[in-house]
Amino acid sequence: DPASQAAAAADAAADSGPPAALTVLDVSDNKLRALPDLAWLGVPGLATLDLRNNDLRVLPPALAFLPGLKRLPLSGNPLRAVRRSLLEGEGGAAALLRWLRTRAAEGAAAVLDDWSR
Repeated sequence: DPASQAAAAADAAADSGPPAALTVLDVSDNKLRALPDLAWLGVPGLATLDLRNNDLRVLPPALAFLPGLKRLPLSGNPLRAVRRSLLEGEGGAAALLRWLRTRAAEGAAAVLDDWSR
């Protein structure tokens, strides 16, 4: 029946994740508390990720490695580890992504240090 076919199609789309050609994703004002870390690897063309006005406390380090990301609005989130100037756009998304890359590298170094013990 058509209803079950539509439900199956929706389930298949949800299971496959976001399309690789996605360039703009606006999830502002959704009360999101967390973002999946590895899901971003499937959207290399993402240029704008609007995360404003959610309940995010941390950002996934993988966001730092999206090659096309140019806009990352984050205002209205309780991100305490991120300097306010970065959240308010001083230096643009590039400055925020550099900061995230530094944090990702520090996290990787800590994991390697733990493994070597």
